[in-house]
Amino acid sequence: MEASSTAILLSPVERIWQLLIDPRKLAQWTGTTLVEGPARPMIAGDHVALGLGGLRITFDVLDMHPQRGLTLKSRLPFGLANHEQIEITPIDAHSTRVTFSSHFVFPPGWRGQLVEAILGWRCATAPARSLRRLTRTAEQDPTLAR
Repeated sequence: MEASSTAILLSPVERIWQLLIDPRKLAQWTGTTLVEGPARPMIAGDHVALGLGGLRITFDVLDMHPQRGLTLKSRLPFGLANHEQIEITPIDAHSTRVTFSSHFVFPPGWRGQLVEAILGWRCATAPARSLRRLTRTAEQDPTLAR
């Protein structure tokens, strides 16, 4: 299942980049808990685990282009996987276009069909929800210099 969403954030590219690559800030704006991850900004090859209500979400940073984008491979509960690309394009000094593109892979067989029937709509709307959360944080976070 493919899903994507694009938004223009009224925030400089540097601010958005920090929210995406700092594991603690990432956990904060996604509403999760950092379970495992580096104590520094993420780089390609890093592994991060986030917790959400007793569930564990893990991802590997496959590729990274500073202040331009990153590619993640996520493993979600119930055997669901996600290959996600986040593209960042500065528009001017105070605004940035961000695109989240996801490719969800459901487990094979009847279990995968059940997971897709139950969670498919959440997957289809995941990029848009992520962008809304990122937008709220990027446009309000006073700890990042404008």
